Amino acid sequence: MLLTAEDLRKEPDYLWRIAERAKLKIEFMEMSDEFFGEYSYADKTIYLNYRHRLWGANVRERFTLAHELGHHFLHRRILEQYHYTAAEDQETINIAGASNTQIRYFESQANKFASFLLMPGKVFADYAQEVMLSMNIRKGFVYDDNQYSQSEGAFNHRTALDFISKVADHFYVSKDAARYRLKNLGLLREQYDITQKLFF
Repeated sequence: MLLTAEDLRKEPDYLWRIAERAKLKIEFMEMSDEFFGEYSYADKTIYLNYRHRLWGANVRERFTLAHELGHHFLHRRILEQYHYTAAEDQETINIAGASNTQIRYFESQANKFASFLLMPGKVFADYAQEVMLSMNIRKGFVYDDNQYSQSEGAFNHRTALDFISKVADHFYVSKDAARYRLKNLGLLREQYDITQKLFF
């Protein structure tokens, strides 16, 4: 399925279409507040925490759905092979023969999958560049530190927050997710301040 910029801007529910085409069910269930979702390869179902829907946390819900889709597309075969089971307390994922390091790697992969799905590189970078130009930033990236920028007439951190907020709102993702992706693409940078090192 080809995702266009219009899909991303106008149809934030395209993730549900992806799940439908993959023949996955999506169900809401009661989970404690710290859990966002769960993927069950056995019954081809993604479970989402219904509490987040009650709170209106759709941005969080979308990232969770994209993350669980990542488990389906990236890890389904591994989960089937090693007989995935969820621990009774649901605080850890147990995969027979997998170490905690491997499980953390699966989670990291699913997060990257979600990030790339919700904020595809070229579309995301092109829009971020448009936002920079609208903010009169011509250097191609934004510094995220607390120094004052004469050219922009504001502290870098304040400018960075405005930049991140505009991009996050456009792609309907959290500011944390947008910040991570912007840094990943080199569009948001931490400026090294030598004076901090001198007095450390």
